[in-house]
Amino acid sequence: MAAPGSRGAALTRDSPCWIDGRKDRKTDVSYLDPPPMPAAIVVQKDVGGLVRAYQDRTELYRSQNREVRLHECRSACTLALSLPNVCVYPSSQLKFHQAYNDITKEVDYGVTNELWSAYPQAVREKLGTLTRQYKVLRGSELIAAGIRNCNAPAKQPQIMIAKATPAPAAESGD
Repeated sequence: MAAPGSRGAALTRDSPCWIDGRKDRKTDVSYLDPPPMPAAIVVQKDVGGLVRAYQDRTELYRSQNREVRLHECRSACTLALSLPNVCVYPSSQLKFHQAYNDITKEVDYGVTNELWSAYPQAVREKLGTLTRQYKVLRGSELIAAGIRNCNAPAKQPQIMIAKATPAPAAESGD
């Protein structure tokens, strides 16, 4: 449970998902406890938890350029949308709401604003605003808003060739 004044939303941190490529057996990994590198993090159902823990993990994934694939993701888990290597499936469901203190049940507007500012502009436009009640966006809506489709073929890295151009000759002032 979040302590009064803590930076978190209610809900638990234990959220099942399984490792990409090993869907035949479920494991006890979650957004907060990922599989070893370089495996993608495949979130099957994550109900969220303390926002600070998700912020910290999201920043780690950003620094690792880790791929995160979202199926069902609620609450603090939606911070994954801020990652450059995140994708959703057309059938994915993401559920958004205001952050609140688990003990007092009061909205934490500061943390809510942190969540809001982490979302891509197109997602914020789709949501309009956050409320205490869940707002649900389907994967197809997020894909239309510019979030990568996990089912789409991977883009090949672009190779750029730099060509040196000689600097203009300096004019002599003599």
